[in-house]
Formats: sequence, C-alpha cells, structure tokens
Amino acid sequence: MGVAIQTQFKTTPDGLMQVKVVDCSTTVLYSQFFIDAEGWPGVKIRLTRKGAEHVKNVGVKILNEEIPRLKGFNAEHSFSQPGIEGKVLLSEVQVLRYLPPRFTSLSFLPPSYILLQLDGIDIALTGRFLGLIGLISIQGAVTGDIRQMGVAIQTEFKTTPDGLMQVKVVDCSTTVLYSQFFIDAEGPFSGFVKTFEVQINDMIRYRIPSVFCNSLQKFIEDASPALFKDDIRDTPFFPPPMRTTNDSDRMLYLYGSEYLFNSLLFHAYEGNRLLLEIDEASLPAQYKGLVRTTCANASNGDFIASLCLGKLIPEVAKQFPNTTSSFMLLPHELPEFQLADGVGTIDLKTRVITYIKEGLRRRQVLVSSADTIADVRLLVEDHKFAAAFKLHKLAVSLHRSAIGGVGSDDISQLAPLAKTFLGPQISKALRQGVPFPLQDSLEFINPQLTIHDGFVELATDFRLGETKLRKEVKQAFGLNFFSDESP
Repeated sequence: MGVAIQTQFKTTPDGLMQVKVVDCSTTVLYSQFFIDAEGWPGVKIRLTRKGAEHVKNVGVKILNEEIPRLKGFNAEHSFSQPGIEGKVLLSEVQVLRYLPPRFTSLSFLPPSYILLQLDGIDIALTGRFLGLIGLISIQGAVTGDIRQMGVAIQTEFKTTPDGLMQVKVVDCSTTVLYSQFFIDAEGPFSGFVKTFEVQINDMIRYRIPSVFCNSLQKFIEDASPALFKDDIRDTPFFPPPMRTTNDSDRMLYLYGSEYLFNSLLFHAYEGNRLLLEIDEASLPAQYKGLVRTTCANASNGDFIASLCLGKLIPEVAKQFPNTTSSFMLLPHELPEFQLADGVGTIDLKTRVITYIKEGLRRRQVLVSSADTIADVRLLVEDHKFAAAFKLHKLAVSLHRSAIGGVGSDDISQLAPLAKTFLGPQISKALRQGVPFPLQDSLEFINPQLTIHDGFVELATDFRLGETKLRKEVKQAFGLNFFSDESP
C-alpha cells in the first residue's frame, strides 16, 4: 500500500503556526493471486434432483392442506348478446371438496429451467351470484365442480445483473377436461337464469384456473430464498474459477470462493474495521496482568500471572512503573486469504502502536510491525459456520521507540506474549461462528464441509421449514381468497 499526504503550514491571525492535512490518498497493491478479470461466480448453488423432489413433495403437501380451506373469492363479468346486456357478480365462493392431483412430476430443462406439472385436480365450489339485466336483478346460489384440471409451471433460475439470485415463473398454463356449474335462482325473475348460465360457467372455467396460476406464481417467487442482502459494493478484483464436480448424492451443494473472504477483508480494510485495540478493560480477567508494566506476585505457579509487559521489556517497568499499557493493531497491507490443502491461510501485516497510561492521558511509546501467518480451519457445528484459528508465524520488529534502551531484540519478546493471549482470543471468537443461512426456511441435515483449492464446498441434505411455506401459501392465495383457519 502507498500513502500520499499533502500538508499545509501557515500562520494563524494570532501568530501561531498551524499544520493542516489538506489531502490524503492511498493506493493498494493486490496479491498476484487476485483475479483482475470478471467472468466467474463467487458463489455457486446446485439443487440436485433429490433436493428438488423434496421441495416439490413438501410444496404439494402444503397446497393440498391449504386449498380446501379457501373461501371468499369474488368475481365480476359483463356479457352482451343480441337484445340483452348484463353483468354477473360472483361472491363468497368457497371450496366444498378438493381432490389432490393424481400425478405430479418435476423436470429439469436446459439451461436453467424447472417444469412442475400437477394433473388430475378436482375442485367442487359453491357461492352466491347476482345477475343484473337492465333493471332486473336476480340472485341465488351457484354450485358445481371442475374436474381433471392440470397445471404446468415453468420456473427459471438465473443471476441478475447485480449478482443476486432470481427465481421467476416464466410460464403457467392450465387445462380443464370438465367444468359444470348450476344456478339455484331466487325470486320472481328466476326464469331469466338460463340467459346467463353459460356466462357463469365460462367465467368460472376461466377465472379459477387463472387464480391458481397467479397464486402459485406468487408463492414460488416469494418463497424463493434470498441469500444476500441488496448491499452492492464494488471490489477491484474478481473470483477465480471454481473447479466443481457434478456429485448428486446430497440434496444441496453450496460453493463459496476464497474471493468471498478476500472481498470481505478488502471492504473491512478500506473501512478501517480491522483495527483492533487491546487494553486492560478489553481482556478477560486471567489476561489483564499482561498489559501491566509491573508484574504482580505470581501465585500457585500460574505462568500467565507471572507475565507482564514490564517483564518482557524491562525498560518499560523501569521508566513507567505501576501503570498499564494498551496496543492498537492496524493492518498496513491488504490481508490475503487462501484456501489450499484442506485449510484456509491468512497473511496479515499489522502496525502495532504501544501506549502507556500516564494519569488521565496515554502516551505513545513504541511503533512496531507484526507479520502474521495463521491457519483458519473452517468448521460446521451446532447449526453454525465456525473456524479454528492457529498462529503459525508472528514476527514482531521495532520501527520507532520513545523509550531509551529499547531495541529490536526487546520488541521481539512481544511475540510470545501475543501468542499467549491473542491467538486463543481470536480462536475463541471464531469458534462462536455465524448461523447457517435461511434457518427459518431450511434445516440442514448432516452438512459436510470440504476445502478445495480456491473454494469451499458445503454438501448437505435439508428439511424444508413448513411453517414459513404454509404462511407463504396463505399470502399467495390471499390475493383472491382468504383462508379458513379452522383445522
């Protein structure tokens, strides 16, 4: 990394000298391993037939449970024929009986389509009607059924220009082999019923299948998982290719490039979020003594209790006795993360600024650098992604010292101190992990994590979260019906 700082020196009106930074810019040199040409994904998701069949079976099961509870459909249809113009209004239409599809199938179509077919659905409906012909109004009940209805839904899976996953229904068609509805009219004008009985049958034959298509489209698109938040940030390098296989033993395969880790590190580095400050208040009780300039009396042979900064650098204890120190760790080069040989490796170069507390202020006394190489072993445990951290190299060297008699050999003594408490603390934090994504939609079953060169693979079976899917079905059909909550 390079830094350019433009500073202005001038005299203030009261005769004092003022030093002001008027411009500061940085340039970052990227690793030779970073790819500077786009064209490869950073994340790949592969749903196998085994997984797709599970999704289909659960989805059809929930539809079969929820459709019989639907009621409250309303529709309006105008008609015109020689000598007669009128309007038919259907209301309070509800499902009387429902027979699930006799046949369901799922087909994968190139390049990225899935075709779902539901055939042999029977639905019996009842409702109220109101017919308006001129000044005459006729009302009554309508009852009938649709038999052997088929639904074919073609869904496309694709990547949007901003890199997000999109699931979109591109076609939905229905077929009805038989449909017949009968009118039971009320009042003195019931004889006019035959005038628009055909119109009522045509309207129901068209509207009900259309409602199914629209509702299923909304259900499929709304229930599709959103893996990433819409928070787009440019990264000046791109993912390398991931040489994945076509294994299909599990339901779902997720692949994540090491690019993901490096892009997160890049944005954290650019935003100064990798800065780490260590002081007495931030350390656990057993490590607080390490930042003191004068060591406490060791008890019970406790090695940690016998260590302190003043013991490792005697001049600190001599010139600043009975106080505490603090450290600020600030990366001065972009960290690099690599996946190879079954493990992740991070290379981190950091400036270490040491402060000594003097009364109510702190004094900068040392500027050092620390070159760190550590293994990061990725894990899946307790429904979380976690990691085990192991320091391989920690080399500390001195840049500047405000303490007389302190040289590079003294500063090198900080390495074992840092390994003693910094490594375990980082490892403890990483073992806390982050939860699996989509936990309200998916339960991963026996997930297995494999590290390949340049990417990580998660192979898993899964169980769909029916509670959320059932809610999505109700919302989808709720555009035209409302659901009876009774069992």
